[in-house]
Amino acid sequence: MLLSAELVRVTQRLSEADIQVIAYKGPALAQTLYGGTGARHFKDLDVLIGASDLASASECMRSQCYRSRLELEWEHSFVRDDLRIMVDVHWALAHQALRLGLPFTGLWQRSRRVRIAGHSVVTLGQEDTLIVQCINAAKDDWVSLGQIFEIGHMINAYELDWTTLFDRAEAAGCQRIVLLGLSLARQLFAAPLPGAVKAALENDRSVKRLGADTAARLIRTTPVDGKILHTDRLRARSRERLRERLPHYRRMVRHVVMPNEKDREFMRLPRVLMPLYFIIRPIRLAHKHTANLLRYDTRNTEGGANALSKGAQDN
Repeated sequence: MLLSAELVRVTQRLSEADIQVIAYKGPALAQTLYGGTGARHFKDLDVLIGASDLASASECMRSQCYRSRLELEWEHSFVRDDLRIMVDVHWALAHQALRLGLPFTGLWQRSRRVRIAGHSVVTLGQEDTLIVQCINAAKDDWVSLGQIFEIGHMINAYELDWTTLFDRAEAAGCQRIVLLGLSLARQLFAAPLPGAVKAALENDRSVKRLGADTAARLIRTTPVDGKILHTDRLRARSRERLRERLPHYRRMVRHVVMPNEKDREFMRLPRVLMPLYFIIRPIRLAHKHTANLLRYDTRNTEGGANALSKGAQDN
């Protein structure tokens, strides 16, 4: 109740400062998806503004007893210590590597109003809400079953225009991300999809493989080795166009090539010899993976020997 009331107050103050503001996630999503703000867990507030209003919005937040907490390339977090409330002011939906073509102007034109704590608040349109939910899940590497469940629930709760949704997702460069979200909702929560959408999932082999791999990772009990490389590989495979995959490929190359603390632990060198870590790094990685292969082979050999011994005893 406190967070919902504060969302109303913050959005009203931003509107009074002539700033167009869209509330999303948090209380706004709870109200549109479940019909009440108490039906969904949230611990902070998220609002979306145009990039040109960032300076004015920051000044407005500070005038409301909020202090700057963290600034990233797509959002600025503010916290109000007396209420212990955090508000994330977004001017983009995700980091630059995702390169999404969903300009604020279009989101604002397609927005709708929802009643929260007895007041009218602007939030995203239905199709945009589902697209943004898929983007948020992809940004978090599809680790949350809750996010995927809500994608499935949107299919039931909203009257979606599927043609409009896919046209918009394709224009934004995130059609495969949306298809992956729908595929996971169908696999994990039996979300009902129209025949045309199911056909699109069946015809996209990349999405089928991504969906199977991601669903398997969600129920895997052992951690993924090389998590950063795995994450960037997943993100690259989730994009349709080469120009949208390139940032993830660059990050993968940088992660493989650039020395890190593990290389310095492997061999300590004085500062003047730091460039030699670019040579030491491939040696360390080769040593690490060779050792892993030998351990794997030893385990398999021991397992086979134990099986043969057991078989001989049984015989």
